[in-house]
Amino acid sequence: MHSRIALAVLAVLSSSATTSAQNLVLNGSFENNTSTSCKWNPPNAEFNSLMADVTAFGTASEIDIMQGQCLYGSPPQDGAYKIGLASNTFTQENDALALHLSSPLVQCKSYELEILAQAVVETFSPGVGPVQVGVSNDPNDFGTLVYSAIADTTGWTELGTTFVAPTNAQYLTLRQPLTTKSWSHIDNVSLVPVPSTNLTVPITVDVLPVGGGSALPTLIGSIAVVEQPGSQITATFAFDPNFALLDNCYDFRWINVERTYAIGGVAQTIDSALGLLPAIDPPPAIDPEPFYYTGIEWATPPQGSSPYHTEGVDSFFSDERADPTGLDSVIGFETYLVARDLTVGGLGAAEFCVLGGFSWTYDNASSDAIICGPLGPDPSVIQAALATGLQPGHTGSPGYPGWSVTATCPLFACSLLSGSVGAIEAQAGGNHALALDAGVKHAGQAYLVLGSASGTTPGVPVAGLTLPLNADAYFSLSLSQAGNTPFLNTLGVLDANGHGAATIAVPAGLSLAGLTFLDHAYFALSPLVGVTLVSNPWPLTILP
Repeated sequence: MHSRIALAVLAVLSSSATTSAQNLVLNGSFENNTSTSCKWNPPNAEFNSLMADVTAFGTASEIDIMQGQCLYGSPPQDGAYKIGLASNTFTQENDALALHLSSPLVQCKSYELEILAQAVVETFSPGVGPVQVGVSNDPNDFGTLVYSAIADTTGWTELGTTFVAPTNAQYLTLRQPLTTKSWSHIDNVSLVPVPSTNLTVPITVDVLPVGGGSALPTLIGSIAVVEQPGSQITATFAFDPNFALLDNCYDFRWINVERTYAIGGVAQTIDSALGLLPAIDPPPAIDPEPFYYTGIEWATPPQGSSPYHTEGVDSFFSDERADPTGLDSVIGFETYLVARDLTVGGLGAAEFCVLGGFSWTYDNASSDAIICGPLGPDPSVIQAALATGLQPGHTGSPGYPGWSVTATCPLFACSLLSGSVGAIEAQAGGNHALALDAGVKHAGQAYLVLGSASGTTPGVPVAGLTLPLNADAYFSLSLSQAGNTPFLNTLGVLDANGHGAATIAVPAGLSLAGLTFLDHAYFALSPLVGVTLVSNPWPLTILP
């Protein structure tokens, strides 16, 4: 039912129009009617027979249809007609109506509302009450309140706001609420779709510092969500360069959950493509893991597609929707960035940590994908979706048995290299043990540990990356004598977990000439790809 396409080039757009700027209200100026002169207090049934594309349903049942000024208030501003909504706190009755629309409102889409209103104070309406606006799927129910304002008494007041539709809706509703005995005149109601704005979602997570200590809330990057032309949504999580090394210890993947599915404004509990909602997209019949891209796609994107992730740089999501049934459907999604542990860390093999994300909808009638808003690291929706979802006609257990999600997940600062001691006395000598932890994605790759006595910046370029060591005599020595004393096991192969071990054997009586402050780092090498990562530096001080 749904296709996924990754863009070769990500277009940078500040906003994208989702629909033409036309008034959706069919009879917002109330000109399309068969009433004449001043029609006072007609019952709802009579009002509905006279006024096209408007349904009166209030308990007061007395919406006035006024041709011209009709003795009260100001003359109509748009054509020859206006209406009057009343509220009677003595009888506890009020007027309300539903305005029919040329096309339904779409959840998460933004709309600009404008109304001309005047509060008319007379002996029979001594109070001044607000005009309330709602959205609804029932022409006889007010629905969800989206706006409320009080008009001036001296003349027409331009009321209005821009709001985001809280739900899919087929009607715009107006009422005079039971706050006081009041009467408001209404004319020229307009509702116009407005362009949606792209979204940036900062990702802040607790990070445990290298060497221990308390986890600190840290901004590790942000998600840029973009509405592309047509039905496509793209999102790119870009690392803060200071935390790019996290990508070596964790896979930053995507989970896409179909949360809602409505046909003609009626909510469905099942999507024939995914099964019972909420459900993971794609379904388990396609991929035994819950991630949006399969393991093969993640490692090697389809020919002609841009990479779904660039190590230490970003992670990419793209979804282009379609509903081939041709139904008037609206689909609601929640898309999350998650972290999967690649080390022997705190997360299990079938467990991942939710970091944050965004919600969006697809409107099949207009073929629009619309950004709704940011989502925090709440695992509840994903957890529910992991237990459901199975395409009709496929057998097996629904959902993803054994998989779990958590939001309690401090990430380790992912030191790819750490040392056993920080200082060694030159006269006594000693061993500086180095632990290499490149993660399982680098298992079986060759590594080379090098050193520098002149600092870590600007570093040495290595196949497009930067090894944080400055080239000097000690650097050349560590390269030429790699694997030999005193550079023990500095040349080798990472094990099945991506681990390695090396030792700098500092001889007793070492001369301190230029060797007071040392740093070591390594790079990993794949015969097929070349250099795949460079590590952080680790310092060693030689004491006199």
